[in-house]
Amino acid sequence: MTAAILLALLALRCPAKAAQEPPAQEPKGQEPKAGEGAQPPAVDSSALQRALDSVLDPELLELFHLTEPMLTGAAAPQSPDLATAPETVAGGNDFIGAPIPFRNPSLGAGLGGVFGYVFRTDPSDTVTQPSFAGVGGFYSENESWAAGAAVKLYLDQDRYRALGAFAYGDVNYDFFGIGNNAGDMNRSVPINQVVSGVVGELLTRVAPHTYLGGRGLFGNTRVSLDAAGASGPIGQGLSQQELDAMLAALGARFQRDTRDEAFYPRQGTLLDFQGDVYDELWGSDFEYQTAAAAYNRYLTLSERQVLALRGYGRVTFGDVPFFGLSMLGVGSDGRGYTAGRYRDRMLLSAQAEYRLEVAGRFGAVAFGGLGEVAPELDEFDVEHILPSVGFGLRFRLSSEHHINFRLDFAYGEDSDAIYFGIGEAF
Repeated sequence: MTAAILLALLALRCPAKAAQEPPAQEPKGQEPKAGEGAQPPAVDSSALQRALDSVLDPELLELFHLTEPMLTGAAAPQSPDLATAPETVAGGNDFIGAPIPFRNPSLGAGLGGVFGYVFRTDPSDTVTQPSFAGVGGFYSENESWAAGAAVKLYLDQDRYRALGAFAYGDVNYDFFGIGNNAGDMNRSVPINQVVSGVVGELLTRVAPHTYLGGRGLFGNTRVSLDAAGASGPIGQGLSQQELDAMLAALGARFQRDTRDEAFYPRQGTLLDFQGDVYDELWGSDFEYQTAAAAYNRYLTLSERQVLALRGYGRVTFGDVPFFGLSMLGVGSDGRGYTAGRYRDRMLLSAQAEYRLEVAGRFGAVAFGGLGEVAPELDEFDVEHILPSVGFGLRFRLSSEHHINFRLDFAYGEDSDAIYFGIGEAF
């Protein structure tokens, strides 16, 4: 996870569009043509999040305590011809800002904040979803801090989507080692990790609801341990190269997105695949590859009720540094577990979340999930599956966009955590 991850996080969680607006329906008998009003739903940022995962330890995934849709904007309705039958996306330009208190097993208690602006690159275009630009940061009681900025642009009637982010962080956390056994032992050494990085991404619409593009990620990470930690069995497992490294990746991303909107989806699906290659040819000290795939499905149960389902998998190959491994507890996958306590080359997880709009701006959720890490794909074992459950409260922050303040209480097998944030978990 890189410093860009900070941004990613900023980019990962700011929803939009009125929650109670009914989903737009495609006209029967006509398939929207790419570039002719076919406005597929907004791109989800989980892939960006995972790209950043490979440059910094997972604690930075929660730096801004934001959720995946932050930079994505609302999805535009489907229309066969913008010139003759345009439909509009709800919501105009709007400033979004909030202080965000938090407490989690990795960083302790602290205070974060995010300030952003939701806007349209073309004020006359009411069909394309809005763009987003923002800054954020946090400071915690264990003297961890980070700051960054990000921008997500929707261009040429949503034909192109561009993302840029930069971040810097100085984070203190516990390293538990690698594998299920290390996580079960629950023994750790304190680590300080300083990261800085930048990420850029450009996606092009290649078919209705479908985007394809590339990304680059470049960063530096410096890790330090105290004398006791460095001489112990966990600290001795870290190589000298892992303590000070340049990381550079070039990657590709594919998305198939049929959600009615990105910030608070009520129906549709999102298939998101991302692959990254770290190589010395473009400046990386480590040579390894990562691939991640996520599938989200949203089901409308009633006007005020939604069931959200998610499956996620991530694999790594090659000379993978400890901070580039797949980790439970990162983002929404494995809520209730300390980020990085369970880490290995492979990760599989699944979760479900029931969402209810209670009254006015208030809402509530209940969720549960399963996850596991393993060194190889054929070594996943049902005996090592880690369950998690929880519930949460929501409060809508914006009158222009469906942006919720999020408070979640999550419980793992032998741990728990409280999450504050902006936006839905996925």
